[in-house]
Amino acid sequence: MKSAAIFGAGRIGRIHASNLAALSGVQLQAVCDPVANSAAGLAQQLCARVSTIEAVLADKSIDLLGSAGMLQCGNHTPGEVVQWDAHGVRGDKPENFFLQRHAAANRLEITHFFECLQSGSVFRTTIADGVAAQVLADAAAQSCQSGQAVTF
Repeated sequence: MKSAAIFGAGRIGRIHASNLAALSGVQLQAVCDPVANSAAGLAQQLCARVSTIEAVLADKSIDLLGSAGMLQCGNHTPGEVVQWDAHGVRGDKPENFFLQRHAAANRLEITHFFECLQSGSVFRTTIADGVAAQVLADAAAQSCQSGQAVTF
């Protein structure tokens, strides 16, 4: 069994932590976030402990952060270097503009779309995928306007 820690208990951190906790052979041990309530809520949900960056970096029992390696998922940044130390985690911010950040992925999807049209192949995404994305976008807009969390 490998032990892991997650840095960040926001929306994306929660997704990554849940995916990590669902892996067979991996146990989420610690959650780090500067917002104490976020860290505590995620840690309780996934049976982990709240910790600090310093404590996790010093904890030799956490296999997926240390001598056995580290897993990280993030946005593309101008530089791919991220510094992790006792003072925190630092790196370039993601590219600002959504379309710029996702231009390569959009090109691949457009290419796939036209290849499927020409060859009659099955599309990777469905109408249901598009509807689900729109539901999420609408919920995000509603949350932004109301300042409240939206459940659906």
